[in-house]
Amino acid sequence: PRVKVFVVPARSNPGEILTVTARLEIQHDTPTSGARLTLTGTERSSGMEHPFLALAADFGPQALTPGSHELTARFQLPTDVPPTHTAPLSRVSYELRVEVEIPWWRNVDQSFEVIVAAPPVEPPSGNTVYSSRRGDAAAELYAEMTLASAVIAPGKPIRGAVSFNNVGSGKHARVDAAFVAVEGIGNTSETLNFGARIHDGPLVEGDPIRFAMTLPQT
Repeated sequence: PRVKVFVVPARSNPGEILTVTARLEIQHDTPTSGARLTLTGTERSSGMEHPFLALAADFGPQALTPGSHELTARFQLPTDVPPTHTAPLSRVSYELRVEVEIPWWRNVDQSFEVIVAAPPVEPPSGNTVYSSRRGDAAAELYAEMTLASAVIAPGKPIRGAVSFNNVGSGKHARVDAAFVAVEGIGNTSETLNFGARIHDGPLVEGDPIRFAMTLPQT
């Protein structure tokens, strides 16, 4: 039998119901002793593999006549599953496995990728403020940074401002703003370091240095 798979929605979100249909194209009368659709989710990182999802639907024996026959299942995705993700050191993938047992003949056993999208995120209202000040070390140079939003998506801009305190007089500085992605479990590695020069000149006490840069799409 030839197998085609249809997934609705094509890109589902965590917490949604995923409807999958396996269409079997049968050329000859084919008795089966059972069939199963299995949806699995697996995370791979730093050489380790962690299965975190296994949902299955079983179908009883059928006598399949020539033509099209469909096996349909509805899988409820948990709300806390991660989205599909591919990066140099880690991967999250979902797979739909179609199995049909045919007595005295080669069984059907095929797998298909399923995409789970990242759920929409509502940015928090108001600015997010960060400071490098440590305790009461009032005499030491420290920075304060404000971001327009702490929720940032690929291909979208990062906007904010940074200022320096306890600068002293006549200080000249080059200031870079960098976005760094760290990936891996245990042994971590930088997989993205994206930045830009935002200031090159005298520093003025408390004067905001504004910046905006757009993240890569991936």
